[in-house]
Amino acid sequence: MGQKNLKCAKQVWAELLDGIMNNTDLYFVNAVRQAYNAAVRQFLDMHMSLVCAPPGYAFVYGDSPVIYVNTTSLGYAVGLREGAMWGRDHTKQIVWPASRTTMIVLNWGPLPPGVLTPNKCVQLNQLQLRTTERYLGCHPDDDPSTLLGMPITVKEPRTSTA
Repeated sequence: MGQKNLKCAKQVWAELLDGIMNNTDLYFVNAVRQAYNAAVRQFLDMHMSLVCAPPGYAFVYGDSPVIYVNTTSLGYAVGLREGAMWGRDHTKQIVWPASRTTMIVLNWGPLPPGVLTPNKCVQLNQLQLRTTERYLGCHPDDDPSTLLGMPITVKEPRTSTA
């Protein structure tokens, strides 16, 4: 009886995996389409601006590069870890680095494009640090301590021995 149940379980898993493997594209495309449409409906009225880092500064990249900011009774929260809620009624601003020196900003009111002050660039980089789960990086020519406005110990990436 145990062998028969094991064979049956293996067959069910094999059929399930076969179905997932053969229909993954359609399932994935539909899931992404639904998520995208929901996000567009939530934030359709936001204004988009491009801002640039000042000379000598750049933006850092985290493993959670899209930063959304909420105002709270204690100031503001950033990202899921700090309990920032996602949605039209909660999100004050959404920012993410588009390149080393360009940041995309979504805001409820129009923001003029332009060059940020060094202080504002550091503040945005610190928000990126707050939302990062494990990894934060920057261009090899940039000093992370300057970009974040605080002393940082840089851990060199591991190199493959293969």
